[in-house]
Amino acid sequence: MEENVNQENETLDKIGNPHHRKINIGLSLNILLLISVVILYILFFTTKQKSDDTNPITNGKNKIQTIAFVNSDSLMEHYNFVNDLKTSLEANKKLLESQFTSKQNYFQKQIADLETKVSTYLVSKEDAQKKAMEMQQELMELNQTLSEKLSQQELEMNITLLDTISSFMKNYNKKTNYDFILGYSKGGGILFANEAYDITKQVLEELNKQYAKHKK
Repeated sequence: MEENVNQENETLDKIGNPHHRKINIGLSLNILLLISVVILYILFFTTKQKSDDTNPITNGKNKIQTIAFVNSDSLMEHYNFVNDLKTSLEANKKLLESQFTSKQNYFQKQIADLETKVSTYLVSKEDAQKKAMEMQQELMELNQTLSEKLSQQELEMNITLLDTISSFMKNYNKKTNYDFILGYSKGGGILFANEAYDITKQVLEELNKQYAKHKK
């Protein structure tokens, strides 16, 4: 009899005992909670990874960095100031070459005169050779001096051009507020540049407009 009661109690515990039911419910909630946490964890890191992969360049404060570029080759070809500098440099080069050629022609006449004097015994061969070597040395030194002068002029023009463009870009960027404006040229350090960020045309227009006012 007692054994039957015990069996009935066990059956009641399994089927209808509230305490036993609470334990099962609690276990089910824990499993569901664990599954939910795992799902949220996966969703969070998957979303974060996708966001990181497509996120624009940002700085330490998560501010989006804006970038544009100018085609340096086009700038050197179509900027009127550059063309005027080239013209001026070419004129200086021709002037220096003319000075060298004039000196060279003068020495050639001197050597021809020495040859005549040597043939008529007015000047010894040794003295004539010495004089010719001195003129040759002077001509070489003149060539070096003129070459250095031309190189210095070219350097000064390049510095002036660089300062002019740098100063212009700072003022230009007050309106556009780019974080970076790069110089792109074929075969340079930048291997690819999206044309959507090319501001060469706008920059050239403003540069030439400013230069025209300066020339006036």
